[in-house]
Amino acid sequence: MKTTKFLIFGASLTLLFACVKHEVVPAPSDLVKLDAHFTGIINGTDVEYTDDVNGFNGDDSQDQIILAPPSLSSAKYYSDISSNLVLNSIKVGIGSNKWDAAALEKPSIGQFNDFCEALKNATVSFSDNAVDGFVVQYKDAFGNVWTSKENSVNSQSVNFTSVETKSDDTGDYALIELDFACHVYRTVSQNPLEIDSLRIDNAYFKGWFKR
Repeated sequence: MKTTKFLIFGASLTLLFACVKHEVVPAPSDLVKLDAHFTGIINGTDVEYTDDVNGFNGDDSQDQIILAPPSLSSAKYYSDISSNLVLNSIKVGIGSNKWDAAALEKPSIGQFNDFCEALKNATVSFSDNAVDGFVVQYKDAFGNVWTSKENSVNSQSVNFTSVETKSDDTGDYALIELDFACHVYRTVSQNPLEIDSLRIDNAYFKGWFKR
């Protein structure tokens, strides 16, 4: 009788383990680390915005101008640092990456990487609305918006010191670091001001563009 119980128990264990399904867990993918930081002198005052400090966080966006063939469409890429606690923000943009929208809904990863990597230590011009170059937009504590101009009579410069293209499951990115200096001009006014422009000097911006 004891032998019979043992055989039944053993058979039950064999059946139990035979029914266990092993779940295959995919290996975790390495996510691209997206950091944003800004320092500069704005209108004579030292300014610093840092990720996760005072509500500041980085973000990305882009604009596309779609044209019918044989004209090439164009993409403009933006990176910004803004806060959910204060109105201040800084945004930079670059354009334009041209491609055939009849063939692809956006530039290929190769086109995106080549366009962004070519910015490093290149001679980059300022351009209104980033149509064909660089633009800066600053929002002050009152919500006034100040934007760079391509035809400014004041000195201005921009230098992309680092551009690194990376990809993960969430998308394709260009991690950027750049220095710039320029005047920005009031384009949106929320309160009466006596001045129509501000100076930004010794500016350092770290962020990213997304394809």
